[in-house]
Formats: sequence, structure tokens, C-alpha cells
Amino acid sequence: MFFRLAIISTLLWAQSGLASWNNAQRIFESKSSSSRLKKVINELIEGGYYFSALPLMKEYLTSYTKNIDNKTDRNLSKLISAVGIKQFETLPYRFLVRSRSNTMRYILAKKHMRDKNYAKAISYLDNITHNHPTYAFAKNMQATINSMVGNYSEAKNLFSECIS
Repeated sequence: MFFRLAIISTLLWAQSGLASWNNAQRIFESKSSSSRLKKVINELIEGGYYFSALPLMKEYLTSYTKNIDNKTDRNLSKLISAVGIKQFETLPYRFLVRSRSNTMRYILAKKHMRDKNYAKAISYLDNITHNHPTYAFAKNMQATINSMVGNYSEAKNLFSECIS
């Protein structure tokens, strides 16, 4: 009941045509609760209502899915870019690995770095594509890890790559 009221009130307050009452009603008439939640999340993110979508996305990641479809994964990256990574760093690994997004790989690497699992952190950082906005941050983290383990020449090269 609370979930339904939260969704409806969020959609009612939205001023965009995408998040209208009719759209909310149509979404709630769908059969699957995970499908319904995913549709609401995507509508909110695409409408720019990132902070309204944030708790719903975290619920979706932890409750309803083993893997994330491409559209929701893209919207997850957009959400993380808007609200920051701190919101997702607290989630356990088993939920974060469901996403294949570059941003989520960066979050996973950061968590592994904190746990001093440097090899695992670097493996996630190596899979971030060079044209993604987190690429420079990934290179910086790789350089930091190499510096921490005493591999200074590699760290210097990675810091230079980060700068360029």
C-alpha cells in the first residue's frame, strides 16, 4: 500500500506530461510488480525526476531482478550521473553486479579498492570503455592502486593517461 501511494504521489507531483495520472494508472494496471516498478522508474528518469526514481531504483536492484535490461541499465547510468555514486556504494556486491554499466563497474571497483582487493578493482576498471565519462576517474583509481602497491612506473603512466 505504501509503495503504491508513494508512486502515485510522486507521479502526481510531476509536472511532465510523461508522469501523468493516466500514465500512472496504465502502469499500475500491468500484471507484474517488477515490470510495473521498472516502467515507473524509467518514466521518472526519462522525465528528469532523478531523486524520485532513486529509492525505487534501489528497491528494484535489490528485490526484483537478476539482470537489468539495456534500457533500465542506461537509465541507471543516467541516474547515477545525476545523483552521484554514494547512493549506490552502500548496496551489497550481489546487487551491483547485475548492471553492466560503466558507472556501476566504477562503483564496484571503488568498493573493492576499499576492501583492499586491488586485483578485482583493476579488473572492473579495465572494462570501462575509453569514451565513457568515468574513464578518466577509472584511470586515476588504477594509478592510485598501482601507487599503493608500489608499482610507481605503471602509476605514472596511468596518471598521464588520466590527464590526457
